[in-house]
Amino acid sequence: MVIFCFGAAVGSFLNVVVYRLPRGKSLLWPPSHCPRCQHQLSMVRENVPIVGWFLVRGKCRYCGEPVSFWYPVVEFLTACFVVASYVCLVGYQGRSLGHFLAWTGLALAIVAAGVIDLQTYLIPDAITKLGMVVAPVVSFLVPSIHPALGWPANERLQAFLSSLVGMAAGAGFVYVVGVLGKLIFGREAMGFGDVKFVGMIGGFLGWQAIVWTFIIGSILGLVFVLVGVIRTEKGALPFAPSLGLGAIAFMVWQRPLVLKLAQFGTSLRWVFWPE
Repeated sequence: MVIFCFGAAVGSFLNVVVYRLPRGKSLLWPPSHCPRCQHQLSMVRENVPIVGWFLVRGKCRYCGEPVSFWYPVVEFLTACFVVASYVCLVGYQGRSLGHFLAWTGLALAIVAAGVIDLQTYLIPDAITKLGMVVAPVVSFLVPSIHPALGWPANERLQAFLSSLVGMAAGAGFVYVVGVLGKLIFGREAMGFGDVKFVGMIGGFLGWQAIVWTFIIGSILGLVFVLVGVIRTEKGALPFAPSLGLGAIAFMVWQRPLVLKLAQFGTSLRWVFWPE
């Protein structure tokens, strides 16, 4: 129950991030309020995650402005996700609490950036730049979030270096893809927001994640376009949501995916450098 309540509170903050960041508003001030009459919401009744929407019957008590049902839905789904993440990482896999907080925080940052990208075709620097700054520090403090590299260095230093390599690999790869795409198609294929977004992912998950993020993300993006699940006003589908889902999939299946990548690398070595 404690984890569920924590997840619901995080979901409430996620709603704030998705609404305020694209509009250039502060995430901390003013406190939660009605966008129409500016009345500050009470923490006792109106601003309680999930329950608050039902207590006020889906509208502002002072001006009657409707409150979107998506607010409690996001809070509930976030709470369920946080609980599932805790059970999977801490309960089933035996990961540390720090590992749980690092990966769950990254996943929620990915979701927020993906939703904002769908709405505005922009990925906020406030998410990606902060993520890239924090990633090496978190990697050093919680080295288990990175797969072992087998380098002659202690675990924390390996994770720190893996974070830097992952950021460089992710940002560099997307930048090159963007340049080549512009040369081939005559228009921008990947924006600089995508460069920082994938750099953030690489910083938390290592270079191995970049490979699978693009493989899984490209497949999902193609599926979304073909079946018409996501339609946008401009016709083009932002790449961040499918890339983000690819990164989350890597977090779920990190060990088998890293093993597959290592096996593929071994196969290539035998092809080009047989003993």
